[in-house]
Amino acid sequence: TANDISNPSPPTDQTVRICPVPREVLTGIDLDGYVETEGYDVPWTRFGEAPWSLERPEVGALMEKIQKVGVPLMDLISRNPILCLKTGLNTAFLITQETKETLILQHPDCTPLIKPYFRGQDIKRWKSEWENIWIILIKSSGDHKWQWSEEKDQNKAENIFAKSFPSIYAHLKPQEKQLRKRTDQGKNWWELRPCSFYDVFENPKIYYQQIQFYPCYSFESDEFFANNKVSLLSTKDLFILSTLNSPLLWWYNWRYLPHMKDEALAPVGYLVEQFPIAPPTDEIREQTEPKVQRLIELTKTNQQAYRDVLDWFKSRYNIEKPGQKLERFATLSEDEFLVELRKRIPKKGKSGDPLGVAGQDRKSTRLNSSHSDRSR
Repeated sequence: TANDISNPSPPTDQTVRICPVPREVLTGIDLDGYVETEGYDVPWTRFGEAPWSLERPEVGALMEKIQKVGVPLMDLISRNPILCLKTGLNTAFLITQETKETLILQHPDCTPLIKPYFRGQDIKRWKSEWENIWIILIKSSGDHKWQWSEEKDQNKAENIFAKSFPSIYAHLKPQEKQLRKRTDQGKNWWELRPCSFYDVFENPKIYYQQIQFYPCYSFESDEFFANNKVSLLSTKDLFILSTLNSPLLWWYNWRYLPHMKDEALAPVGYLVEQFPIAPPTDEIREQTEPKVQRLIELTKTNQQAYRDVLDWFKSRYNIEKPGQKLERFATLSEDEFLVELRKRIPKKGKSGDPLGVAGQDRKSTRLNSSHSDRSR
């Protein structure tokens, strides 16, 4: 009968024993004893229609406390989180420093159309790291009044575009076929798709990655645009930035946000809107904001020092591609660093020890030995 196969309501006075068992302890384990000593009880009432949690009761209690004390992020900012720009054809609109200089040299009037640009991997904690990538930002005629905006004949509009910005036109024209295939485009094939929030890029904002392996929120006061692997919050509130980058909120988000491949977190917009932020007192703001500003400056300084070392690898040893290990040189021991550096030095023209370290070691040994002999 229907009653026989219906799901009973979970009993309110019973518990379920939960016990995570690490793979490394499975061999030879006394499972009953392990569950008894390492497990914990959770109420049956957790297993209803809402998403289940198998965490310890104290974890659930802390989650509830954070939610109770905090207010939704959306109550503290003026606009919803914004997913940044999608060009539809990056090879056409994203350019290097060299290409930018060439386009401007050919036609200086195109300078206002070329803007600095962040990719997802450029967004760092506290301060993003720009890699000298630029976007040719041609707004849709629906968002901006161009010389060709009122022209209904597209061939005539294209001629006006070509005369107005000849170097950019020459850059885009060979890719016209792919540009016309885009679903994301403006009124004309050389334009970006309509966008109602260009103003937010010109003002202070907090950028964050769409795929996060650690808290990755950065403050940017200057005009920077970004791709659709990046979202932004239209705010200059450094207390909010400190909270977003805090270990506590990462702990919370680990249990709140969807998990992706390799356990990356996905800060989906409608979930970000509900992040619980504890409203700060004036005293907390006074203590927090100068320290966050200092963290931003220190991060900027460290990034420049890091770039200087990579430039030194290139100029001193002709290392164009350091590789993942050498790029993380600060995490290597001295011996690991020397081994990796030797690997990356081009073989061509290399004789003996390219660093001269082995010779220095031998020389040091001889000096120490001579000193020892004199001492005796």
